[in-house]
Amino acid sequence: STYDFSSWNTGKCPKFYQMFYSVNNGSIPQLNLSNWDFNSVTTSNYSGGVYNMFAFASSIKSINLTNAKMDKMGSMANMWYYSYATEIILDGVTLPKVAMDWDSSYAHKHTLDTVLGILNALPDITGDGLSLTCKLGTQDLAQLTDEQKAIGTSKGWTLA
Repeated sequence: STYDFSSWNTGKCPKFYQMFYSVNNGSIPQLNLSNWDFNSVTTSNYSGGVYNMFAFASSIKSINLTNAKMDKMGSMANMWYYSYATEIILDGVTLPKVAMDWDSSYAHKHTLDTVLGILNALPDITGDGLSLTCKLGTQDLAQLTDEQKAIGTSKGWTLA
């Protein structure tokens, strides 16, 4: 079943710290967080931002972030740390110009659609003087053709 939180007004929320941490009883296989506004997140550390938002949540397999506002987030650090979600829907999302770690090597492999969604949501940083890495991990990178990898690298991102 899907837990629909899409109507929540998160526009002024600076912390999503461990919000779904260790959801592992099978009760929330799908989350609908579409339309959420993460742009008030300025940092991500041990007690704030999106730190460990989905960490160790082995029950959550699908997260819908359609039209979520993320482009002005100050940090995505540890948002996806030990997340078990194989499907992350990013339709209508532009990701922020910050280093990202989507590495799923420790728990699972993302679907190809999810990996392509991540690459398509990356903002173009060519000409910005930024050197940013989008860490996908070996399992997810192995799914991609050189042409698919170019979706991210042509925008100035280093894929790892």
